[in-house]
Amino acid sequence: MYNLLVTAGEGAWDESSYTLDLSRFLEHTEEVPKVRFSALDEVAIAALQQLPTLFAYEKGNDASARVGRIKTLQRRGRDIRITYEFNHAISPIEPKRLEELAWELEINDYEMNRTHWSVKEADLLDVLRVANLLGENVSIPASFRFSRATVINACDKGLSRIMWGASEQDQARSPLPNYR
Repeated sequence: MYNLLVTAGEGAWDESSYTLDLSRFLEHTEEVPKVRFSALDEVAIAALQQLPTLFAYEKGNDASARVGRIKTLQRRGRDIRITYEFNHAISPIEPKRLEELAWELEINDYEMNRTHWSVKEADLLDVLRVANLLGENVSIPASFRFSRATVINACDKGLSRIMWGASEQDQARSPLPNYR
């Protein structure tokens, strides 16, 4: 699982922080992660901060994508402000190469044409490893090593709140998985 942040802002990822309109959060995200993270509460924020993050630019911008992590996340009104850092052990990814990996990274058609933040279920670091973009001696920081089960367990409280009050029959019929 990973965060994908896409911006049209030239040089935006050269700064130390980025502000995104809340309406763009979780666009192009499948339903299960959308439910897990949409509350943007403490549990969701903590889980989002643990995911590796791909910082990319919209099509038409020749700047390379970078891999890193979200350090802080603050919500104010209709805005989300993040601070982030890149993993300098992972080389920048050229736009053409990113386009070639779109299927493996679960990047949808036309997704790179709009500024947004999505959460993908693909394993970003594994895709980059298979594509020989990590190099042999790259050591992934421990903060980047979280299995899908770890993220699901970290977000379970949020899912429980969504399902709170529903009968067992309603929960059984729900399209949302029960991870307890």
